[in-house]
Amino acid sequence: MIEAFQHVGIGVSDADRSLDFYKKVLGFSLKLNDHEEESQEMVPIVGALRRMRMIMSMNLSGGAAVEIIQHTDSEPRPLPDDAGWGDLGYLSAGVKAFKLDELMPILEKKGAKFVTPIVTTEVSQGGTWRSVFLRDPDGLVIELLETKELRVAGRKPRVGGFSHVVIGVSDVDRAMDFLSKVVGYDAVVFDREEARPELEPVTGGLKARTVMLKRSRAPQSALPLEGGMVQLVQSSASKSRPLYEGRRWGDVGIMEMAMDVIDVAGCYDLAVEAGAEAFCPPTHMDMGMGSIGTFAYIKDPDGNIVEMVEVKKLGFMPPKVVAPLLSGVLKLRSKF
Repeated sequence: MIEAFQHVGIGVSDADRSLDFYKKVLGFSLKLNDHEEESQEMVPIVGALRRMRMIMSMNLSGGAAVEIIQHTDSEPRPLPDDAGWGDLGYLSAGVKAFKLDELMPILEKKGAKFVTPIVTTEVSQGGTWRSVFLRDPDGLVIELLETKELRVAGRKPRVGGFSHVVIGVSDVDRAMDFLSKVVGYDAVVFDREEARPELEPVTGGLKARTVMLKRSRAPQSALPLEGGMVQLVQSSASKSRPLYEGRRWGDVGIMEMAMDVIDVAGCYDLAVEAGAEAFCPPTHMDMGMGSIGTFAYIKDPDGNIVEMVEVKKLGFMPPKVVAPLLSGVLKLRSKF
């Protein structure tokens, strides 16, 4: 079964610079693995045998981890200069924010450069969410999202792990059907069509249909992970094109969302039966620093990739041993 939102894969031009940003500014301070090699296992995804550096780091305030990828045997290819909000692919990723108003000046002192003001979004269940956008060292869009659940008295202002990804699609209804049947994002948080002038630095002022989805099923992962969310964006005002067209997995950009699963082989077969495009069958991989797992890849109707990961060992230990330790840290941190 697909159980939780595990990590966001991001291709960068300078892994050390990006790791410094995601650690110091966004709080991804627990490094889970860091290795560099020519990975035969990644050939089906990249398209050729390439030397890459791969880093996985976690935020101790909960949420999904970040995976940083840099091609080291060749120059990472940048996003197209004219890449826009109406294109197809992973447009942005969001992290959890605690006490957003107090948090922003703290992050600005650490080097964060915000590109929008705080904006408010009404959600279907009632209440509002607040968010603000910044860019990482490669110019990739990161949203800091404060939901009503995160407005907890007593907690210090800080950033959590990834809460969601934003995907540009050609047909929202088709994408919703895929995510519901295949990945389990079956509950609608909001569904609206509008242009938001306050987000013009991010969206270019495009009018778009935007749908936020979450999983109604509670995570059953051995690791302390959350269900996460997916935001879909469809704009009729632009000519959409795939953001990774003519570029490789690992080139600069947000490449994937990864889901934590139990029985990756069974999940992969069920996903393909449910309509996903088969991309990379289950593959065993040593990810460095004692992290070992099995991964598989599928594609959605627009060719966006979703990874499935079954963790076998983390820091040389099985998940059932690591999980209580991480859960204890998360509970302790949640009190402050």
